[in-house]
Amino acid sequence: MMVAMVAFWGLVVWAFVRMVRSPDRSSGDTRRSAEQILAGRFATGEIDTHEYHQRLDALRSTGHSEAVSAQPDEEATPS
Repeated sequence: MMVAMVAFWGLVVWAFVRMVRSPDRSSGDTRRSAEQILAGRFATGEIDTHEYHQRLDALRSTGHSEAVSAQPDEEATPS
C-alpha cells in the first residue's frame, strides 16, 4: 500500500513538471530565423521592397537564415 501511494504521488509530480516544462509552449520559444526577422521588418515598414529582396538574396546566398535569438535590432533606425 505504501509503495502504491509513493508511486501515485511520483506520477502526479512527474505530470505536473511535464506540463510546466512542455517544449511546445508558444511563449517559451524566442528563436526566430533571420528570414523571419527580415520579413517582420518588411511587414512593419522598416525596410522597402528593394531592400527586403536584396537582404533576402544575401541571406540565402551566405546560408545565414538559421534561427537566431530574438533580441532588439541594433540597426533598426535607417541611416
